[in-house]
Amino acid sequence: MAKHTFTIVGGTDVPAAKMAAPTRIVGGPPNGREELLERDILEHEAATTAYLIAANAEFVAEGKVSAPDLERLRERTAHAYQEMMFRARSLVICVPHTRRSLIKLVQYLDDQSGCKSIPETMNGKPWMKVFLHSLRLALRRMGRELDPVSE
Repeated sequence: MAKHTFTIVGGTDVPAAKMAAPTRIVGGPPNGREELLERDILEHEAATTAYLIAANAEFVAEGKVSAPDLERLRERTAHAYQEMMFRARSLVICVPHTRRSLIKLVQYLDDQSGCKSIPETMNGKPWMKVFLHSLRLALRRMGRELDPVSE
């Protein structure tokens, strides 16, 4: 496979690998729903990478390009930011169906805490409160499979 490098305004080089899908989450064999969660996590990572690249390009270009070009870079950065926030909201409100996928989600969100890749609030509530509501729903659903069968 050929190695490519993208040159962003101002001479900043970004290896093509940085723009590709992030590393794969490891674990046991996933079922269909776990694969969806894994895809959602990878999409959030990719959106975060795209935002960081766009923001860096905008920063480097400041004062070096024409006003219309800088405006296009700002629009690209804003679009990348909106995509990153959309992907984060999708993760926060998802309701995992298995304990394995719930653990993966909690680990991922814990790794993201303190980062700006997740919105501070969602519908006027702190994102953690929204996530805890989803967590409660997931645990309630999983509790049914753990309840003893009455004969």
